[in-house]
Amino acid sequence: MKQFKVLVGEQGNCPMGLTTTKNRLYASVIWAGKSCSLVLFKRGEEEPWQVISMDPRERMGDVWKIALEYTGTLPRDLEYCFEVDGQRMADPCGRAMRGWEDWGEPEHMKRLLRSPVRIDDFDWEEDRRPGIPMEDCVIYHVHTRGFTKHNTSGVRDKGTFSAISQKILYMKELGVTTVELMPVAEFQEVVTQDGQGPFTRTTFSGRLNYWGYADGFYFAPKAAYSAGKRKDPVRELKGLVKALHANGMELVLELFFNGTESPSFVLDVVRYWVGEFHLDGIHLVGNVSAALIGSDPYLSHVKLFANGWNGVDGAGWSRRKYIGIPMKDDSAAAARGMSVQRAADAAQTAAGVPAPHRLSRRLVEYNDGFEQDMRRFLKGDEGMIRTVMDRMIRNPKDVGVVNYMAHTNGFTLMDMVSYDRKHNEANGENNQDGTDYNLSWNCGEEGPTRKKKIADLRRKQLRNAALLLFLSQGTPLLESGDEFGHTKGGNNNAYCQDNAVSWLNWSQLRSNKAIYEFVKQAIAFRKAHPVLHMAQQPKLMDHLACGCPDVSFHGVNAWYPEFEHFRRQLGVLYCGLYAKKADGSPDDFIFVMYNMHWEPCEFAMPNLPKDRRWFAAMDTARKDVNGFWAPGGEPLLENQKTYPVEARSIVVLIGKQAEAEPAPKRKTAAGRTAGAKTAE
Repeated sequence: MKQFKVLVGEQGNCPMGLTTTKNRLYASVIWAGKSCSLVLFKRGEEEPWQVISMDPRERMGDVWKIALEYTGTLPRDLEYCFEVDGQRMADPCGRAMRGWEDWGEPEHMKRLLRSPVRIDDFDWEEDRRPGIPMEDCVIYHVHTRGFTKHNTSGVRDKGTFSAISQKILYMKELGVTTVELMPVAEFQEVVTQDGQGPFTRTTFSGRLNYWGYADGFYFAPKAAYSAGKRKDPVRELKGLVKALHANGMELVLELFFNGTESPSFVLDVVRYWVGEFHLDGIHLVGNVSAALIGSDPYLSHVKLFANGWNGVDGAGWSRRKYIGIPMKDDSAAAARGMSVQRAADAAQTAAGVPAPHRLSRRLVEYNDGFEQDMRRFLKGDEGMIRTVMDRMIRNPKDVGVVNYMAHTNGFTLMDMVSYDRKHNEANGENNQDGTDYNLSWNCGEEGPTRKKKIADLRRKQLRNAALLLFLSQGTPLLESGDEFGHTKGGNNNAYCQDNAVSWLNWSQLRSNKAIYEFVKQAIAFRKAHPVLHMAQQPKLMDHLACGCPDVSFHGVNAWYPEFEHFRRQLGVLYCGLYAKKADGSPDDFIFVMYNMHWEPCEFAMPNLPKDRRWFAAMDTARKDVNGFWAPGGEPLLENQKTYPVEARSIVVLIGKQAEAEPAPKRKTAAGRTAGAKTAE
């Protein structure tokens, strides 16, 4: 039998859980009882290989520690757990878990999880975080299992990290820069009658925790989300991160905490995931001290998402002491016309701080206010103009903002335009679960329809929703599947639906190709025009003396926004002189006309500089070109003064230089005369 030498007084400050070096093994675990042992197994065997008692004299408070020295090589498939006061328990800080590899097995309630002693090294090669600024990000929200589990996904190893890797090119073509995964830390999806969690051993309720918002093993990626017979979720998740980075994309993970964890434990968890998996960001979900995480110097180089950042200085001044940057003389920076953030960046450059570690707008607010207000505007609620204006431009200089029209909890975009009421009967709670506040409109009929008029209106409302999202400042988030009309049949709380209700049906990518193409074009249009995603919130004034404010609001008459409670029309003018394209040239002028009324309305267009003319870029009422004209093929408008906008429609115009001799004009589908020089 393998012999270990217990090293007395050499436990040091090794991290919780188990750590191995060349010829040593360190273990630490929290236990308030009287005895604790390290139990070693060979994989596949039920009887222990060795049980090594931990000396209570080496205990510090409630932390038991042991240091072992060994010769030779440990068995490759060695596993371990702890035995505390005669009862075996999985390591709460294990870096991987074995025993829950098969998704949804009721036997999970009885099975003791064991962790591998050794986790193979991973070759990151030259992996680097892309470091995409928040204003340039397009987030794509994904459930690891549901994204590819449907038999139409066309990938191998469906429902795994590996399967997501096979969809990277699809996401990149769509325009996604940042993938956000719902919780992937090991959790027990089997829900018991009296609760859920890894330490509950009662009766299977018949339902599964599909979403993953539950207690679990916070340091271990979920084994059921990995592929193959001998599952290796650690390597597979790292491979996904590496593949995304190789394609210039980011990965953000949701971490859920219920509030019973100590602040130091939460901090250890976040630091571990960021460092071990090269993550680009963490989304803190549940009950957690965001201020503690946001002010941690070890996390100053990654994006952190939470519902709010009260008490945390987003500009990073509270952290300058860690890198030797002065904390005073803000007034001098202001006198030079520099923002606090720009002054901080300049100071770091002068101090030689490497770019990956510079302070930036990395704290991000993540809430549903945008979704609620924009849904109300979309369906034609009154009194929304001022609120919508605020939502469209909100983009603080120090704290980023995530905007979305749909998320995990609530209706998908397709269900938002197809249902007035929730339909959660399949959840087994008599339709009492889930919110009744959906801010949806079924466009005239509840659920699926064969009526062409209603179907056309729903598709137009989806186009409108896409523009409300992607033409607003801040960072847009798209719920996966919404780009091709994913539906949950009106279920707005599908937390337990591990089936076709939640799984993305990829055949809809063909049947709803027009929706996909419009969303793709909306993302591309946003990326092509930096004035639509500026680094700071527009000032609504001509602060560069360009002759036009950076952003201005209008009503049906140019320069006169109307705020009466019955108004449902809004015009937004973006001055391209306040942003530069990739080649250094000024951006175009952009004028967006929103008519959320059920009757058509004619807008007066603002005058452009003499060298520019208005071209039609998008019109959600147009079915002949699926709502948009191909970039570079936008038709020149003959009428440069007014534009009739159809009911419940959005029109986007581009103000750019026109060719000297426009081609013969022709009538557009909406009755407007446009230049024939298009790339249709």
